[in-house]
Amino acid sequence: MTYKLTVILPVYNVNNYLDRAIESIRSQTIGFENIEVIFVDDKSTDNSNEKIKIYANEYDNVKSYYLEENSGYAGKPRNVGLKHATSDYIMFLDPDDTYNPEACEILYNIIVDEDVDIVSGNYMFVGRTFNEIKSWNFLELENNRIRVEHLRDNPNLLRVPPSVWAKIYRREFLEDNNIHFLENKPSEDLYFVYYCLTKAEGIIYINRPVLNYIKRDDDESITSQLSADNLRYYLDVYNLVGDVLDNYDESYHWAIANHLDNWSKRFIKSDISSSDRADLINEFLLLFNRFRDSKDVIPEPIKLYMNEAFDSIVNITKYENNVINNLIDEKKELNDKISKLEDELSSLHGSYRKLQDEMISKNNIIISKNKVLNDLNDDKN
Repeated sequence: MTYKLTVILPVYNVNNYLDRAIESIRSQTIGFENIEVIFVDDKSTDNSNEKIKIYANEYDNVKSYYLEENSGYAGKPRNVGLKHATSDYIMFLDPDDTYNPEACEILYNIIVDEDVDIVSGNYMFVGRTFNEIKSWNFLELENNRIRVEHLRDNPNLLRVPPSVWAKIYRREFLEDNNIHFLENKPSEDLYFVYYCLTKAEGIIYINRPVLNYIKRDDDESITSQLSADNLRYYLDVYNLVGDVLDNYDESYHWAIANHLDNWSKRFIKSDISSSDRADLINEFLLLFNRFRDSKDVIPEPIKLYMNEAFDSIVNITKYENNVINNLIDEKKELNDKISKLEDELSSLHGSYRKLQDEMISKNNIIISKNKVLNDLNDDKN
């Protein structure tokens, strides 16, 4: 069976959302039978793996794969999905989000008709109390769309949130450029999308929401995002993205600056040990020094914001360094006091032992004198 496109869904503990996600794919106007659906389970601990197995048994165009160990992030499951995809075009969907009914048809028709490597739609942010469509006014759209042959034709594309969903990719383009997701690290979307943008020959963005990005009430990832390991992984990814931009145009480092600002906010919210904070600050400063010159090449509309972001980061690191330096000074002072007290205690022990020896000696003399007196008294009697 030949499919028009493949939709890849990484799965981890999303049992409560899978029915809604698969229904949004089944409702596509392009025809469900024209879509290859690939689920990749990342060792779920709920009933997700059983549910996708049911889908695979029920529909010929649905495939399910299962990782033997949990990778912790969506990168590895997506790479497995890419490996098994058979159609010429690739899309991604997180199982807790949904497509609008015309999403696949709109993106597929554009990428085929205009023969480009990437087509991106917009998305609706669905919160508990409000819905929001992200503004793309900075892209200078014409008729709600923009086409460029290369990223340098409009670097502002780097200002669009780097999500892999709401996009369609030509599979041959991904394979020819060996583009894949980072594994075992967060922010894999950022690396993947920026890599794609720097390699693509033909990019189209249409300002039309094709996906609903749904904020989960039971999101358990926030705490893990604030762990020391995760904060360190983010810095690793930013360095790798910096390498990608260096290979294309290092003047685009301003795009990383925005993510460094987001990192600093996570860092402030984190509750990690003092030693981890010190290590992370040092790693951050190395990264900051790598990208700080970008302040002078930021596009004018966001220069003020980015300068404030950089200044905020600098102030945070200065504050953290001052706190740590103060703690180091206090520790040194405390160690000096402890050392002095140990010397005094040692001296006291010496004096005490000397006093003990003198007391024992005097006591022995008294005992000896008493013995002599007792002997004299015995002789008189």
